[in-house]
Amino acid sequence: MAGMHYRIILVGLLCFLTSMPAFAMDLAGSWYGERKLGGGMFVQWLSNRRPDGFFDIEFRYFKDCRPDRIERQVGRWTAGGNILATHVYMTDGARVDIRHRYLIEKLENEVLHYRHVQTGTPFTARRLPAGSDWPGCVAEDIVS
Repeated sequence: MAGMHYRIILVGLLCFLTSMPAFAMDLAGSWYGERKLGGGMFVQWLSNRRPDGFFDIEFRYFKDCRPDRIERQVGRWTAGGNILATHVYMTDGARVDIRHRYLIEKLENEVLHYRHVQTGTPFTARRLPAGSDWPGCVAEDIVS
């Protein structure tokens, strides 16, 4: 009986992975972005989108190049057409229910340009090779 459950789960997973559009698979991987927030604040983020539809992201906030706080989120992601959707269900270990939709404007040369659908806020992230580490304070080199 347990073997049957594993086969059902495996078939479901294979169906999910093969149903994800090819473009969505291009979005899997590690992505780094950064953004000025004003008042001497900026944020860096490192997002790891896995092909199975799960993701984790870490935000590092800085004030005048000094670490201010870190926030970690976990959730699910999907992509179809030119929309990237995320559902965050955990932030810093606490259960949440946060959903975002982003319009994918361009993916070129390992750089992703996207815009939050509700707020219109633009973002830029670049794909990182496996094993990459966080850069230090780069407040004057912000890419978004």
